[in-house]
Amino acid sequence: MSRIRGQGPGNFTETVALASVLVDERFRRRLLAESGGHLPHTLADTPALVSKLAQITNRGWLPEKIASTSAGPLLVWVHNCVRSPAGADAADRLWTLHMAHRPPPITRELQAAYRNGSKPEAVERNPSRGRGLRLTPEQAFHTGLAHARAYAALHGHLAAPIGERFKDFALGRWLSNHRKSPAVPPEHVAELEALDPWWRPPWTVMWQRTYYEARDHARARGGLRPERGFPATSFGLGEWLYIQCTGYDDLHPAQQRLLSDIGLTPEAARAARPRRKHMATHFERTLAGARAFARTHGTLVTATADTVHDGFKLGQWLANQRSKDRAYQLRHGAPSPRALALSAIDPWWNPHWDLKWQRSWHQAYTHIGDGHVLDAAAGFPRTSSALATWLTSQCAQYDTLQPGQQDLLARIGLAADRARSAAARPAEREADSPSDSATHVPITPHTALSPPRSAPSTTGSSWGGGYADNASTPEPMPTRARLSAPRRRP
Repeated sequence: MSRIRGQGPGNFTETVALASVLVDERFRRRLLAESGGHLPHTLADTPALVSKLAQITNRGWLPEKIASTSAGPLLVWVHNCVRSPAGADAADRLWTLHMAHRPPPITRELQAAYRNGSKPEAVERNPSRGRGLRLTPEQAFHTGLAHARAYAALHGHLAAPIGERFKDFALGRWLSNHRKSPAVPPEHVAELEALDPWWRPPWTVMWQRTYYEARDHARARGGLRPERGFPATSFGLGEWLYIQCTGYDDLHPAQQRLLSDIGLTPEAARAARPRRKHMATHFERTLAGARAFARTHGTLVTATADTVHDGFKLGQWLANQRSKDRAYQLRHGAPSPRALALSAIDPWWNPHWDLKWQRSWHQAYTHIGDGHVLDAAAGFPRTSSALATWLTSQCAQYDTLQPGQQDLLARIGLAADRARSAAARPAEREADSPSDSATHVPITPHTALSPPRSAPSTTGSSWGGGYADNASTPEPMPTRARLSAPRRRP
């Protein structure tokens, strides 16, 4: 044991003293009360623990030494104390020491002892054991780190949305995985903190991203002027800042420090006035923005959760309106006045099927509007590969679609007989190449926003899942049809 610990008698005594503190239930309750339910960002946010460690080790310099620690087993232990103050599962997590937090020599010897019946002496020393297993994870980390470094150089932070792709790399997902993992090696945490000290905040990444937006605004405009209702900000940002002011005392202490850095001190927060002047006025202003977006793009469904129009997060606002209207219909059995106002702009802004289907349909409709034709018998030449695959899939599963979807397909020339015929006689196509033998039936485009012969009913009973639009939950793609007939060239 002494060889595995690698510690002398003095250090062993200190280890026992530390363990006695960590297992003390009263001390853990004190930590929980001190945190106020907030996860500490560093050990500096747990002054009771830091001072206790200095006391039992008789090292007065220790608090200053470890205060900035933002990774490692002790901080993970504190996080587990705050997250799960009681229960058997909490106890298991409380005393789990992840492999990344163990000194490598001890890790290798413990692994060897486990494989050999807990007899470390029976294992021949091999200092290179286990190194090959770390090569691929190390390479993968540094690949992601290179992309993170480039992203931080461009944006000034690492608060990327979970769906963010940067130079064909899933950076948002990569960062999210590293934030969630309690076993990130401390050296990896240090490299990411060098790019953004708040890359892994103890609050939501969206809060941090919006804070950076406010910080950049304050730097560019010379102040936020909360006492005047944040007049120079966009509506969304001004609302967010006012919400932070009204809930200032409930924020994480580190959040309060960040807000103070951009001028929102406790005094300024108390003097803040709301950005919103009137709900109806705001809705009319936002509705005008939605109307302008629809004039430009022909629809509202192409606005995703990340879409910003004229400085306003229109895509997220539309997603919120869809959720609110669903709740309204459950209570009242009819669409809300706001939903009706949006339906006047785009009848299909909130379809009964998922938004990805509606976006694909609009892409096909725009293709026709540009003067092209959709030749089902020839495999939809002169369309992109993705659009051709989607159209073929709709033909193959035409009879399973909702009546409203069939109606929309008829508007782009895929009526029931033609869709079923195309599904029965599939043909191989080459993307963006003309078909000499195809019979082109021109389809006259109508306005994309005019309602079809059967407008969508927005009563509560027919709502389907999948139309919620957010970055963290991707919408399901239509199943690609398997066509059993042999393919032929057009």
